[in-house]
Amino acid sequence: PLFYFLPKFALAAIVMNSVIPLVAIGEAKHLWYVKKNDFLLWVTAFLGTLFLGVLMGIGVAVGLSLTIVIYESVRPQITILWRIPGTTIYRNMKQESSGTFIPNVFIARIGSSLYFANASFVKDMLLAYVNDLEEVNKTEYIVLEMTPVVSVDSTACHVIKDIVNDFRSRGIQVAFAMVGNRVDKTIRKAGLKSFIGEQWFFHTV
Repeated sequence: PLFYFLPKFALAAIVMNSVIPLVAIGEAKHLWYVKKNDFLLWVTAFLGTLFLGVLMGIGVAVGLSLTIVIYESVRPQITILWRIPGTTIYRNMKQESSGTFIPNVFIARIGSSLYFANASFVKDMLLAYVNDLEEVNKTEYIVLEMTPVVSVDSTACHVIKDIVNDFRSRGIQVAFAMVGNRVDKTIRKAGLKSFIGEQWFFHTV
């Protein structure tokens, strides 16, 4: 009864005045500067909550967040490594401009664990890289640096076998470096270690 005769625009002004401090504009600017995807999630959660309601807005933001996570996980980064002259240090060729390729050797770091959703992507990217480098550094050996790969599933084991078979049919040998204990245990159980050969597994690049 106290606010019955108060104009609605006045009530709206009161509500807006209370809500504005809750909108963290500074945080939004920070997210835009740090990572655009996080800013997109912030805007989605804000607009969804504003127009669809709290639960629906949060649900949309969570759904979009899961979509981004899945998209990034199915397209792992594959880094091409080359050696810094005069050392045994290998760096990302995009970060180190003075590196050199080892003659006839292609070294790549797989950037995440391998599972059914991303294994084929990794295979396709390796094939594309080898084809692109054909004129620059004809590949006879491929070394896959596996440090970021903390797990593989059964589908990934099949794809690894296909990768080795495919490159061997082209006269290219595939070696693996810095394979973790969990991955090593899985590929042993899958029979990959005996199929590929113990001599093609190394502790360092």
